[in-house]
Amino acid sequence: MKLGFLKESGEYSFARVVGFSLVVYWMVFAGRISLVTNTLPDLQFGILSLILLAYGINKTAEVMTEIKK
Repeated sequence: MKLGFLKESGEYSFARVVGFSLVVYWMVFAGRISLVTNTLPDLQFGILSLILLAYGINKTAEVMTEIKK
């Protein structure tokens, strides 16, 4: 099952795998907090930034590779 982790070249995308892992981790973590404290946790800016940073670094690398060609 691919889940959209593959690039067009057939390789696994690091940013997609890490981004998915972080989202799943955050959902499990937030779910545990909800069960223990009976409250909904806020989506922290740092977590969202970390997920977007991994994606941004990967896209920047792809653009730089295309510019070099």
